[in-house]
Order: sequence, then structure tokens, then C-alpha cells
Amino acid sequence: MINMTALATKHTPKKPSAVDSAIGQQLKLRRQQLGLSQEKVAKSLGVSFQQIQKYESGTNRVSATRLNELSHLFGVDIQYFYAGVEQPQLVAAESSSDSSMVSPAQSAEILKLFFALQTQEKRRQALDFLRALVSKNG
Repeated sequence: MINMTALATKHTPKKPSAVDSAIGQQLKLRRQQLGLSQEKVAKSLGVSFQQIQKYESGTNRVSATRLNELSHLFGVDIQYFYAGVEQPQLVAAESSSDSSMVSPAQSAEILKLFFALQTQEKRRQALDFLRALVSKNG
């Protein structure tokens, strides 16, 4: 027979992550800005108001589908819910040991310069030059 007391003491509820909490705070803030009750939001989504409470507290994660529904309901981009969430930093290609990596800044500069070329002929010449450079230096 399973000892339920032993199981209960072994199970410790997982704390909400910082991201879940931040999304929940943004959800609550926007709901309040719009003057909507948890009940009204819950009804629009087809869930209980307790589920909205759990989302707002960060206790339950908001799925991607649900976040999409909330963004439409609240009239905001999904990115709105990530305000205050620290984004991971990309390692610059220059500091990488892999020389084949191009940093986002380098990629943006290459595209900007390429599209600044006014004619198709100049763009073709730029591509020819790059191809020749690659074939010589690999």
C-alpha cells in the first residue's frame, strides 16, 4: 500500500520562474488597465477565473496559444507580456572561436550596404566580388 503521507512530504511545489512571474504581472497590469475582471477574461478564454489568478501569480505557465489569445483580447503584441524579462545575450562572433560566425551587427551592416547599392549591376558586382573572395581564401 502507498503511504500518502510520505508522498505528500516528498512533493514540494515548484516555485514560479522569474519569466512566468513577469508574464503574469504584465497580464494583470493590462487586464486592470482595460478595466476587465478576472471573471470576464476567464469567460472570454473559456477557463475559470482561478486559472487567470494562477496565470497572474505565475503559478501556472501561460501556453503560447493562450498568450496569443490574450494578446488579441488585450490588443497588444505578444512581446508586451515579456516586458521586464531579461533577454539572453548573444555572444559576439568576434569573441567566438568559430570564425564562420557572423555577428548580428555584421549581418545588418552587410545587408544595409548591399541594399544601398542603387543598381542591379552594382549588386551583381558586389556578389561577384564576394564569390571571388571566398573562392580564393576559402
